[in-house]
Amino acid sequence: MPTADQGNSQTPMSGKPAPVRSTPPRAYAVYPPHVTDVEILGYVVDVNDIPYSRDIGRSSILGDKVFYQFGDTFCKDRKGDFVGTVCHTCAAVPNLMQPTSSRYTDIQSNGIVAQFIPFTANEVAFEEKHDENHGRVTLWSFGGIAEDTPASGRGWCWFEIGEIFDDYSCKNLGTGLVRVHLDPDSGYVTTYRSEDPIFGPQEPHWGTFNTLVQGGYVYVWGSSNDDVVLGRVPVEQALDRTAYQYWNGVAYTSDPTHAKPVLTGFAQGQIYRSQLFQPGQGMDYVFIGVNRTGDSKVIMSVAPNLEGPWVDFWAILTATGIDYPDPYRYCMFPHPWAFREQDGVLLITWCEQWPGGVVAGKVSFAMGKSPPVTSGPVPAKKQDPSSASMGKSPPVTSGPAPAKKQDPSSASSASSAGPSS
Repeated sequence: MPTADQGNSQTPMSGKPAPVRSTPPRAYAVYPPHVTDVEILGYVVDVNDIPYSRDIGRSSILGDKVFYQFGDTFCKDRKGDFVGTVCHTCAAVPNLMQPTSSRYTDIQSNGIVAQFIPFTANEVAFEEKHDENHGRVTLWSFGGIAEDTPASGRGWCWFEIGEIFDDYSCKNLGTGLVRVHLDPDSGYVTTYRSEDPIFGPQEPHWGTFNTLVQGGYVYVWGSSNDDVVLGRVPVEQALDRTAYQYWNGVAYTSDPTHAKPVLTGFAQGQIYRSQLFQPGQGMDYVFIGVNRTGDSKVIMSVAPNLEGPWVDFWAILTATGIDYPDPYRYCMFPHPWAFREQDGVLLITWCEQWPGGVVAGKVSFAMGKSPPVTSGPVPAKKQDPSSASMGKSPPVTSGPAPAKKQDPSSASSASSAGPSS
């Protein structure tokens, strides 16, 4: 029997033709991207109502759950008194309909939140030798958890290893890797770490900028000075240094010294396969992040492949704080699980400076038709994200008050640079 979708109709007993019903074509976000509205949803908070000061706020899907990963977390007890700093924590999202609500599953009786990535014996000794005001170990991950296969509950997490001293000097100790397991019954996440870094301090921080699993590989983006480089490794061989391959601008090679930058000038961000723009038109992959200039702008780019080329960068909005608006915001991350990208809506978070937190904004994009993106070859000159192609999409200011919609006609910026943690 023919269907209405085939463009045919049936003639009922009355002799009158039945109306032809068809599904209207799906709309997509226009390109260049244009933000029509930003609604500040407030801070990403914990259900225990303790107002933690914390940063990063990158989210990942593991099993059937979503988790936020945070950097330096300033823990408090029930009375609100500060009890200590933990360099890396992880919280579950109990209800996906409430994307700004998270829950720590392991808190000590004194209020200290359990550390997501465990210290090695040497790091414990360093912490015991130095009090918190004179030196501490940092284990920071901005690249999320890369799940082996969807809903498997097993994944990998790369992280930067460092030491910070009382004069704010930092010592880079390389890149570590932990195995992550989700217990489907309890909802608890366990991490297993080897003693030695997988990459040394003179190498890029592979996997700590971004990770993405596709076609049996974990693709790992890592910062190398001002550049971001790309590598990949079979999912089951992430601990094997010899199994990694590196993008040289044309193909993947086993020589890490041949890795070519895919991005330049970005502090943090995320690359993911998106449903925001029309597929097959050069916009299948989206980058959202922040540059190193301290201007608090949320920057977007699109590419036909995860390798890029990433050519045009658009400042889609300028992030401001809620309780701590100065001096600048950082750690801009998208969370496509929170809302339907098909409706042109995306949750984006950013961080305030200490003692602030992670701010969440519900961002709406203009919908319509767009011409295909023809980015062409990567230009020989490195792209400067602080100035490239940003005048074509007016920035939108996120406002200072929660639960109020923003006025896209206004904008603000800041001048300092560098994250607090």
